[in-house]
Amino acid sequence: MKSLLVLVLVPFFMTQTASVEVVKWKELEKEMMTKNGKIKVVNFWMTGCKSCVEELPHFEQLHRSFGNQVEVMLVSLDKESVEETKVNPVLVRNRITAKTFLLDEVDANTWIDKVEPTWTGAIPATVVIDQNNQRHIYQKSLTYAELVKIIHDIHKP
Repeated sequence: MKSLLVLVLVPFFMTQTASVEVVKWKELEKEMMTKNGKIKVVNFWMTGCKSCVEELPHFEQLHRSFGNQVEVMLVSLDKESVEETKVNPVLVRNRITAKTFLLDEVDANTWIDKVEPTWTGAIPATVVIDQNNQRHIYQKSLTYAELVKIIHDIHKP
């Protein structure tokens, strides 16, 4: 009986997805700036952006492969009202376990420049913050291979 319970529960725990934390810019900024010795990869996306959703598995793979060196943060720019109907289903479908936020800000012009001054606001966009808090912006879809190359290039001695 115990082995049957384990067989039933293991797939459940292995497929747990990230819970979405609704935050304001100040809270997200604090998360982005908190030093923990890891490179931070912060991806900005929306459920209505096909290329954004298509690249989510690459960030999850990075999270699972480099978790001891890299902190992946996924930031949905969807409205809070669609968290349950659109954001969560995308996370479940893609088996996302990386830290996920929903940025609850009405005026993007008040925070886009604070993320990275050269960011135009286009998505998908990914900001990589190295151990010296230097930011590198990528305003395009990224593959897993491109993400790995970025991490290795930043991590060079």
